[in-house]
Amino acid sequence: MTWTVEWTAFALRDFYALPQWTTAARIDEALQRLASTAQGDLRRMVIDGHTETALLVPPYSVLLSRDKRRGTIVVWRIVRYA
Repeated sequence: MTWTVEWTAFALRDFYALPQWTTAARIDEALQRLASTAQGDLRRMVIDGHTETALLVPPYSVLLSRDKRRGTIVVWRIVRYA
């Protein structure tokens, strides 16, 4: 199953604010790989008391959710964890 990637406004702001275009390209590549092959370094993280799913692309975490009914991956935020 191929998933569709949807970006929230906050995630797009984070993406365009990344300091290097190579970092943005790595994050985009990791998301596309997750969408097409379901492969990626996914982790469950507790952020502000809530459990979130994060795709790790060091030194960033891409906070996301997956909607199996719609076949979409929603990207919520991109945060630096280092």
